[in-house]
Amino acid sequence: MNLRQAMQLQQAVTQELTDIAQARISTIEETRDAVQANLTLTMDAIKEDTRLLEELDAKMVQANGELNTLNEELASYVPNSSDWQNCRSQILDKTRVRDDIEADRNAALLRAQEGQRFVEFNRGQVQGQIQALAQTKNWIALLQMGMQQRDVLYDSQLELGRSSSELEAMASHDQLAVETDERMVMDAAMMTEAMRKATLDRLARMPGDVQRLRQITEADVKNQVEFEKKFDDMIEKFKQNFDAVKGYDDRGAHRDAPPAA
Repeated sequence: MNLRQAMQLQQAVTQELTDIAQARISTIEETRDAVQANLTLTMDAIKEDTRLLEELDAKMVQANGELNTLNEELASYVPNSSDWQNCRSQILDKTRVRDDIEADRNAALLRAQEGQRFVEFNRGQVQGQIQALAQTKNWIALLQMGMQQRDVLYDSQLELGRSSSELEAMASHDQLAVETDERMVMDAAMMTEAMRKATLDRLARMPGDVQRLRQITEADVKNQVEFEKKFDDMIEKFKQNFDAVKGYDDRGAHRDAPPAA
C-alpha cells in the first residue's frame, strides 16, 4: 500500500466512523428520553406509595382501636354465651381485616424504599446518556474537521513525498516501521505485565476470599444452633400453654380471640 492509498484508507475509515456516530445520535437520544421518563415514573410511584403508606397507617390505628374495644367487650360476657360467641366472631373478622391492612402497608413501605434506590440508578443512567450524546457530537465535529483539513493537507504531503529523494523516502518508511515495532513491543510487554498482575492479584485475594467464606459458614452454623435452641423453647412454651390448661384464654397476649371451650 503506497502513501496515497494509506491516506485514502484513513479518510474512508474516518468517514465510516463519522457515519456510524451520526446514526447513533438518535438511538442515544431515545435511550436518554426513555430513562428520563422512567425516572419520572419512579418518583411518581414513590409519592403514591408514600401517600398510601400514610393512609394505611391511619387505618391500622383505627383497626387496632376497634380490636381493643371488642376484646374489652368480650371480657364482659359469659364465656361461650351467644353474646360471647358473636363478639368473638367479630374479633376474628376484624383481625383479618387489620392483617390485610398491615400487609398492604408493609408492601407500600418496601416499594417506596426500593424506589429510592432506583431513583439514583435512573439518575446515573440519565447523566451517562447525556454525556454519551455530548461526547458523540464532539467527536463527530472533530472527525469532520479532520476530513476537511486532510483533503488539502494529504495532497500537500503527497507532493512533498514526490519531491523527496528515494533515500529520504526509505528513511522515513524505516523510521515509521521502527516506531511501529517499538509500539507493538511495548504493547506486548504491557499486556504481558497485565496478565502477570492479574494472576498475582488473584492469589493475593485468595486468603481474604476464603476467610470471608469461613466467616459466613461459621455465622450460619451459629444461627442454626440459636434457631434450634429457640425452636425448642417455643415447643416447651407451647406445651406449657396448651397441653395442661383447658379453655386457655390469651386475650391479653395475642390478637386472636380465645378458642371455644
